[in-house]
Amino acid sequence: MASGGNPPLFNKSTQDKLQKTDISSIVINCDACKFDQTLEKATGFCVTCTEYLCDKCSSDHRKNKITRNHTLLTEGEMPEDVDSFKAINQLTKCQVHVDHNLSYECFDHKVVICVMCLSERHRKCDNVIDLSTCTECDDTHQQTLNENQDKIDGLISQVQRKSVQLVNAERIVEDEIQVFSSQLKQTIDVLKDKLLSELKHIVNSETETNHEAQRHYEKIKTDIEKGNHLLQKVKAYGTRHQITIVNRYVKGLTETITQEITNSVLNKTMFDLSLKKDSSLLETKSIGTLQVLSSEVCAEACGSDALSDEDDTSTIDGIEHLLASSHMNETSLGDVPCHLESTKMLPNANTNHQKSDKPDDSKQLLATSSTHDTTCLDTTNVRKSMLTSSGPIPSPRSSMTFGNPKIPTKLQDRLVGKSRKSHQINTQTDEYDCTVSAMALLSNGNIVLADRDNSKIKLFSSDFHCLDEVKLPENPTDMCVINGVIYICCLETKKIFWLTIEDRFSPIVRTYPTRLQPISVSEINSELLILFSNADFDVVEPGDINIEIRNKSSIQAEISYDSADEAFEYVEDAKRIHRLDSTEILLAENDRVSCYNVDLNAEDLSERLWYYKSHGKNCLEDARGIAKDSEGNVYVCGRDSNNVHQVSSKNYRMNRVIVSNINAPVSVCVDEKNDRLLVGCDEDNYVHSYSMT
Repeated sequence: MASGGNPPLFNKSTQDKLQKTDISSIVINCDACKFDQTLEKATGFCVTCTEYLCDKCSSDHRKNKITRNHTLLTEGEMPEDVDSFKAINQLTKCQVHVDHNLSYECFDHKVVICVMCLSERHRKCDNVIDLSTCTECDDTHQQTLNENQDKIDGLISQVQRKSVQLVNAERIVEDEIQVFSSQLKQTIDVLKDKLLSELKHIVNSETETNHEAQRHYEKIKTDIEKGNHLLQKVKAYGTRHQITIVNRYVKGLTETITQEITNSVLNKTMFDLSLKKDSSLLETKSIGTLQVLSSEVCAEACGSDALSDEDDTSTIDGIEHLLASSHMNETSLGDVPCHLESTKMLPNANTNHQKSDKPDDSKQLLATSSTHDTTCLDTTNVRKSMLTSSGPIPSPRSSMTFGNPKIPTKLQDRLVGKSRKSHQINTQTDEYDCTVSAMALLSNGNIVLADRDNSKIKLFSSDFHCLDEVKLPENPTDMCVINGVIYICCLETKKIFWLTIEDRFSPIVRTYPTRLQPISVSEINSELLILFSNADFDVVEPGDINIEIRNKSSIQAEISYDSADEAFEYVEDAKRIHRLDSTEILLAENDRVSCYNVDLNAEDLSERLWYYKSHGKNCLEDARGIAKDSEGNVYVCGRDSNNVHQVSSKNYRMNRVIVSNINAPVSVCVDEKNDRLLVGCDEDNYVHSYSMT
């Protein structure tokens, strides 16, 4: 019977040979002549016999009745390797009758058989066909093999990239372990010094108490000796009157001394000093946990202009998830270069007024809605175990105030910049100076930064300790946070990147394509508000802009405007977009900031409500970062004018420059909980914090 399985066709040496195709430099001898101990150059190859033949043997091969029907290949068609042909012959030979080829297929027994098998065991089978009559097309198999070849090439490339990533990850984690272990050692040293200081304090206090007791006892001893001396002298030389007086004095003295000695005996305590060790530290099995963050590598989304409503969750190749290796240090003004320092601004120092399209000065603009809550979920996942002091926790001071409660000053009336701090934000893996192109404040007080020049998204605590960072394939220009999801647009990339955030960034950064170049993103009604442009982001030149409202990749609305209307003549200059409330948006239009009403039903910018444009020394040039506070005040950065403006959306007279002489500000964020204004600049390794009191 025919074989029931296929034996191995190629060994490793054969597979290596298959990768070689150049035969021009190889001399192959005739296999038939080798039996006569002669070496003749082969000029042909018999496919059936799988032998190389010279001219004479090829001629004899064609003349022989048995071999004249064999297929001969000429010198130009001769293969370098015969293993493939041997494999074909091996496949076509019957394993039962090795001298016969497989010629028939028995469908009753589902086997391929030779003529001997047919006559011996399958002569009664009804469904037997001659293989020579089959006309199977091998194109589909060839196509499948080619597809598998592409897939295996991709897997090999992926494994190679993973090897590089493993080396980089090992180096990064090694650095983290070294830094963290150094921090633990420093913490242990601090705790040790604290314990030694406490020991010194206790010993000094007890020593002083002992000295006081000893001085007191010495005084009592002196009084006793004085009483005995008086009694001895008065008995020897005193009169009866003197003896009576001295006896009474000594009696009182004795009662006092007896009482003091009794009290000392009753209150006597033995001093015992020992160390109660925190044995849990000795039982520590680990100072951290290594986490393998795996991600599914899929094909990147196609660059077609046609957009689907389905979500593309493809992972970007080359995106590296980094853990911050050390905490960033807070820098005082004395440590900051002099060109970074700013002068203090008095309230209402800027007397330039906001221009309004509405002639009625008393008409109030609509109030802004409450700030969208970018929720950041709290988790109990702790990546590193920190050593802490086991001492008692002091009770917090009472925050109770007396008298009438203090009414907080409105943000538009506060003094800004009375104190200023500069927080360092560059990390060990940064290659360039940081450019904070966007900032977002999370509900738990953490701060998310977009570092354009280093192609990163960074997470900091409220006191600017670096918690996490993610490497992007492109340079981020703007971002926003909606319900725990960060949406990012990058330079020269027609895509929107997004990732989730809880206590750390998610290890997977996803993307979906866009038809145009997104340059700014914001949030409106819990959906994504995107500003597109065909112009260069860093060049202040007009360019057609488009606005879309999306739910991830699903387009909810495409906002249009009448370019012939003078009210929209500056829209083409817009570089940033920001939501003011559910129906109003802000656009930073180079030298001004404008507020437009969005008609979602008509999908257009239906009305310009107001705009702000400052003149004189405190002008606004190259408007970039926009933020707002809970009172409806708008904050906008002037990168070329080196200042930050505060604009009231409710009273056009209440406008001012609140930060001046700051080098190229491009992002701003209002931290009302901590009464501070955060400003990020171009090519600057700091975020500058200005007090708002």
